[in-house]
Amino acid sequence: MVEVLIKATEEKFETRRELGSYTGTEEGPVLVVFGGIHGNETSGICALQKVLTKLERLQLPFRGRLIALAGNLRALEKGDRYIDMDLNRLWTNDKVAAIMKDHETVAKDISEAHELFELNKIILKEIEEAGERKIYFLDLHTTSSVSQPFISIDSLPINRKMANLFPVYTILNKPGVLTGTLTHHINEMGYPAICYEAGQHDALSSIENQEAIIWLALSAAGLMRDDDIPRYQLFYEELSKSTTEGRKNFRMAFRYSIHIDEQFKMEPGYVNFEKIKAGQILARNQKGAIKAEIDGRLFMPLYQPQGNDGFFIIEEVI
Repeated sequence: MVEVLIKATEEKFETRRELGSYTGTEEGPVLVVFGGIHGNETSGICALQKVLTKLERLQLPFRGRLIALAGNLRALEKGDRYIDMDLNRLWTNDKVAAIMKDHETVAKDISEAHELFELNKIILKEIEEAGERKIYFLDLHTTSSVSQPFISIDSLPINRKMANLFPVYTILNKPGVLTGTLTHHINEMGYPAICYEAGQHDALSSIENQEAIIWLALSAAGLMRDDDIPRYQLFYEELSKSTTEGRKNFRMAFRYSIHIDEQFKMEPGYVNFEKIKAGQILARNQKGAIKAEIDGRLFMPLYQPQGNDGFFIIEEVI
């Protein structure tokens, strides 16, 4: 059992792989929600535990099943993004096949192989048990930089239909720009999966935004009616207000990949979605300044020790 410290609230929470589940009195859809795929992103776990506690206490009208899962347990225990490799970059077909075939051997070198093995077993089990019922997946994250909430998806009809129900920015992932994500792996099996980024890692608002998106997802997936969700309208309005320019769609246009032994450091003060111009200095390394190659908006600038993605540049989809 892993003890997770939510810095923003200074409350301690105990977590395990299966955080809990809630099943309604009527058969219905299944919603699987992940928190802590990165070990320094604990607000999703906090929010999931809050939602599960409220569902148990209030016994609200509910159909189908909600399952809450914790991601990288060893990294959560240490408070680090990952131990050996980023768990949210390991979900490529070849890596998943190798790990599912012999995870114990792979895990000798890559701690996250064990995490992927256990999570994938649960995912496959939930898909099998869902049978003909609809099943949806939601992956909860936060960012190292200051950011308003947003959704990130592969640009597929099954994802866009669900993402359009939430009042936040949507990032459409371009093939080849961001690979090996959990949601992409689930999409390749044919099921809708969206990634939600709630704000900066340790911000109290990130926990509140995570709780809001879980309740809204329960409605969007058909497990609950809006009217049966406590404070549904408030949750919706709060997320709407966090998106300063109204709902917009963006697409990935550029990724800066950090090389091994590169002394990468972002220039201070950048925030997510900030407008930038080609030639603008965004970061530095041992060779000097790293400049934006195109106009656009800065996306997920790296302000933490671990990670291979220095920053992205995104473009608005009109």
